[in-house]
Amino acid sequence: MTKNQMQRPSCAAGVPVQMDLPAIPLPPFAPRWPNMGTGDYTALELFIAGEFVTVERFRQLTESTRLPAAVGRLKKLGWPIDKVTVPEPSRRNRSRHVAVFHLPKKYIQQVPASAVQQAGVSV
Repeated sequence: MTKNQMQRPSCAAGVPVQMDLPAIPLPPFAPRWPNMGTGDYTALELFIAGEFVTVERFRQLTESTRLPAAVGRLKKLGWPIDKVTVPEPSRRNRSRHVAVFHLPKKYIQQVPASAVQQAGVSV
């Protein structure tokens, strides 16, 4: 038996065998907070307050249409923001869809109350 044959699990007809791995627990929910006064922070305040936010709503509050970029940065910080697309036809495009972003309730409930108060978010 060669060294390579000893390291590999047995194969039936050239198909590798699935190995059972021990269950690995999920890491705790511990996202980082964006800097205060930024668009990312404003978006996070809306999400923690339970709002479903569109680019138009974000533009009304911040005069910026960069909500998808803010959501991307929040995701990199560990915030599991969800996106749902909903139909919103316009005169030019009857099949138009827009993205609606939100933070699932189970994560809103896990945000420590002290952090919410420190952030100045009213839930």
